[in-house]
Amino acid sequence: MSYPVNIAKWGIASGARRFALISSQGADERSRFFYLRAKGKAEKKIVALKYESVQIARLPAIKSEREQVRIGELFMIWLFGLLPKFILTNYRPMSAKDIAAAVIAAAQTEAKGVQIYHPKDFLQTRSDT
Repeated sequence: MSYPVNIAKWGIASGARRFALISSQGADERSRFFYLRAKGKAEKKIVALKYESVQIARLPAIKSEREQVRIGELFMIWLFGLLPKFILTNYRPMSAKDIAAAVIAAAQTEAKGVQIYHPKDFLQTRSDT
C-alpha cells in the first residue's frame, strides 16, 4: 500500500492541499485481515500528512476487466450481484466508472478535514441503481 502514501507525500511536497483516496470497505489498521489492515494503515499515514482536506472512499469490490484474475473478488462480485439492489448496498460491487465519478464528485466539495464515504453515499452516481 505504499503507492497511495508515496503519492500523498509527493502531493504535500508539491503544495497540494487536498487528497482523495480510494480505499476498501472495512479498512481498519487493527484488522486481522492483511488487506484491510494495510488499507487502514495507508489511510492513517495519509491523514497524518495534514492535508487541508482528505476524502476517503471506502468502497466494495471493483467491477472491471483486469489482466490479473482475483478468484475471491470474482466470487464476491457474483454473490452480491445476485442480491436485490436495495440489500447490502455497502457491499454491492461498483463499476470502475461509477467509482471514478463518485470520487471526483467527493473531491470537488469544499469540505475541510477528513471525510469518509461509503457506497450508500454515492448512490446517485451509480449506473446500476
